Amino acid sequence: MIDKLNKAISDRALEWGVHLKSASFKGCEMAGEAGEVCNEIKKLERQRLGMVGGKSDLTGLKEEIGDLVISTMIIAQHYGLDIVECAKDKFNKTSEKHGFKTRI
Repeated sequence: MIDKLNKAISDRALEWGVHLKSASFKGCEMAGEAGEVCNEIKKLERQRLGMVGGKSDLTGLKEEIGDLVISTMIIAQHYGLDIVECAKDKFNKTSEKHGFKTRI
């Protein structure tokens, strides 16, 4: 699945002109998507706490997480990094740092 997603992101980048954008543009896009994920979580928390402006529907969160993953993959592609390897290496490094047995 990740390979299909990587290819689709690369193909669409050519259509959309994303490949022409700078790393700073792509980074700002990724940061914006992270903020939108947080905003969706805030609305879900409002609902959990019984506050006005809350919601229980996860559709928005699902969409924003998707946008965040895609924009993160765009950054990885920009620098020629394998996003799965990045995640695996960091996961294992954190496990080692904290003395956890779980590794990928």
